[in-house]
Amino acid sequence: MQCNFGVDLTVFNKTKYLINPQVFQKKNILMVMSEAVIREIDDSRRSQCAIMFTDILGFTSLMQKDEQKTILKLESHRKQLEILHNRFGGRIIQYYGDGSLSVFTTPVQALHCAVAIQENASRLSLPLKVGIHYGDIVEKGSAVYGDGINVASRIESVGIAKCILFSEDFWNQVKNKGFNAQSMGALRFKNITKPIKVFGLEHEGLVVPDKNALVGKLENRPGRQYKILLVASVLVFLISITALWRYNVHLNELLQDDITTVGVIPFRVEGVQTMDASLRSGFTENLVTHLSSFYGLQVLSSRSTEPYANSMETPTEIGSELGVSHLLYGTLRQGRDDSIRINVELVDVRNGRNIWAKSVNKTPEDFFANPIDISSDLTAFLEARENPYKIDQEKPTSRLSLTTFRLITEAREEASKRTEESFNLSNDLLRLAIARDSSLALGYALLSQNYSLMHAYGFMDAGEAMDQAEQNGGMCLYIDRNLAEGYVSNALMQYSFFQSDPEEMLDLLQQAVLLRPSYDYAYYLMGKIYFDLLDYEMAVNYFALAHKLNPDDFLYRKKLSETLLASGDSKKAGKISKELVKRFPDNPDAKLSRMEFCLATNDLTEVNQMLGEMSDGVQKQKMELSIAIHKNQFAQAEKMINQLAPGTSNLDFGPLLVTYYDKIGQHEKLWAILQNAVDQKAVWLKEIKSLRLKSVENSPEGYQDLLDAIKLIDVQNEG
Repeated sequence: MQCNFGVDLTVFNKTKYLINPQVFQKKNILMVMSEAVIREIDDSRRSQCAIMFTDILGFTSLMQKDEQKTILKLESHRKQLEILHNRFGGRIIQYYGDGSLSVFTTPVQALHCAVAIQENASRLSLPLKVGIHYGDIVEKGSAVYGDGINVASRIESVGIAKCILFSEDFWNQVKNKGFNAQSMGALRFKNITKPIKVFGLEHEGLVVPDKNALVGKLENRPGRQYKILLVASVLVFLISITALWRYNVHLNELLQDDITTVGVIPFRVEGVQTMDASLRSGFTENLVTHLSSFYGLQVLSSRSTEPYANSMETPTEIGSELGVSHLLYGTLRQGRDDSIRINVELVDVRNGRNIWAKSVNKTPEDFFANPIDISSDLTAFLEARENPYKIDQEKPTSRLSLTTFRLITEAREEASKRTEESFNLSNDLLRLAIARDSSLALGYALLSQNYSLMHAYGFMDAGEAMDQAEQNGGMCLYIDRNLAEGYVSNALMQYSFFQSDPEEMLDLLQQAVLLRPSYDYAYYLMGKIYFDLLDYEMAVNYFALAHKLNPDDFLYRKKLSETLLASGDSKKAGKISKELVKRFPDNPDAKLSRMEFCLATNDLTEVNQMLGEMSDGVQKQKMELSIAIHKNQFAQAEKMINQLAPGTSNLDFGPLLVTYYDKIGQHEKLWAILQNAVDQKAVWLKEIKSLRLKSVENSPEGYQDLLDAIKLIDVQNEG
């Protein structure tokens, strides 16, 4: 439930970012800042209040059982939340999918409201948990800050259905007011310095959890683990199977072929002088983005359908290659008064028939700002629904102009090239777009992603890149809390700069895919996180889903192959690594990935053959060092290492160097490289577990310190 966007207060400088201060007075977002930043807020209001989090357990499972009924229940639950908060003097600050955050000036009223909320949830058969804390908050406009929010969130995380948990600070405010509570003991929560004594409310119809079986955002402590070891040893198998099943049910449904899947073929342009290739690509991207936010559809990335723009293949053939059930075709023709005539038709690839069509006249500005006429009518025909997870907020008043749209489109194209020059050009284009429209949330989100990736690729040092990523990522969500790119940019930032543990990053990515179920990059990042944790089954599922939604993306295929190999499925991994080279013949990373697979499976014949064909100097040097280490040719490996250019080791050769020094027992050099990598926030450290270094694993304290430094903490599976 925590939503830490890492916002730097300097983003509110209206001179620097061209923001009208009135824009911020109308927004409402939870931001957790440090006390140092809070003290800098000159017009803030500090007060003590009761802070309440609510959350519905197993909401995804409920949706799978009866989606329509569950959505109706959620809508009824939210209406009751608003009614009850008004009745008991509370104020709802934020909704988070199926959860909420609210504050009360009177603790007694807060507890009465919590009881009423649980009674209503029981009538709706919703398994709800509630966590409350009493502490300081700081308000600026309609935004809320403070450590008390973290504490309330952590308390709610350990709850179970039909329970109300609260801190000792809260209990001290209400214990003489006719309530009964049971102590759960002092709990240590993640990222909370001091233990928090937690109580469970004893009340008719409510449940108090077993304090020895609490799960949630708790610190992993050897003492606590030992205490519950006897019980856990009996239940661990059943719990793990159940948790895995619950995780996989949703993924398996998304991976099945009988769901309506749509590929949008780039539209043909006839006689439209102003429509160049980049703008046509952006046109498709804009339509895909709108369609992919609807529930009940899977929409492939526009990059996946680009190769079929002028294809002579039949819809059935294209549909088979892309793995979709429907294709959307269209034409753009010059109309009167600079308008564009847009004709679209939907084809069922299983029988090749046109089953839906529409024609509209639009000015370019109108369509690029909001292609709602087409997407709404099409999704209604396909019986898809409006997204039930959108957060209620005032709609932005600005409109996306044709020029701004072109800038965004070209910026995305440049960023996809993943070179230092292309990133810099992309950033310049995005700044131009923001200068034209200072409330352009998407521009800030893409800037934040660019800076995180520039650091990850070694084009920018961590300090400067992190400052820019934080400022732009925070600004994006401050402007628009329904933008999936905003949550992904913040998750990517936290991943790249070791800011949060996996659970909190997964929370942000889950919100992104709730807002846009077909967001392939969000699923890719989820796969990365699970890969780092060595949970290869979960990682394979997420990489496979990202690959299905965007089969033309190199990274998705590469990581899927690596994960399948790590999980023991060398047959599928080998097939995908072969496809990589065939699909991306000019990409040196494709050949390197294939060679790494062959090296791992001891196929040195193909490795040597491909090595002779490599032209990229750094990649060839990298592969030659890999071969020497693999063959235990340590003298040759040492010679190669001494020839490496200064400053390249941690970026390109870090994993190889630590593997080499681990093999020869040079512990001091190994730990020196790791410490340097931590200082530089080298992203390859996230995969340290998969390297399985004996020297590191044989030093438990040092290894744990390393994992803590890079925030590589196992995810708690809440039953």
